[in-house]
Amino acid sequence: MRTPLPPARLDLPLVRTEALARHALEAEPVAALLLRLTDMGWDVRGSGTGREGDRVARLELAAERRSGLSALIGCRVHEPQAPPSERNSA
Repeated sequence: MRTPLPPARLDLPLVRTEALARHALEAEPVAALLLRLTDMGWDVRGSGTGREGDRVARLELAAERRSGLSALIGCRVHEPQAPPSERNSA
């Protein structure tokens, strides 16, 4: 099993996430959270239905190496691999 890598080390251009947004993005408390996240460099890319079926705000951040974050963030991205049928045909 390979060790998961952060997105920037895989040359992925963006980190994407969702924030729970039960009301309109302009309504409190969602608006205050999104303002804070945009101040931190995140871009709001609209809203929609999230993975769990809840209404969410979609966010993106440019992937870049940032020292010291590994102590705060345990999230990792696994390197994309071809489906088994494509790997066997090579």
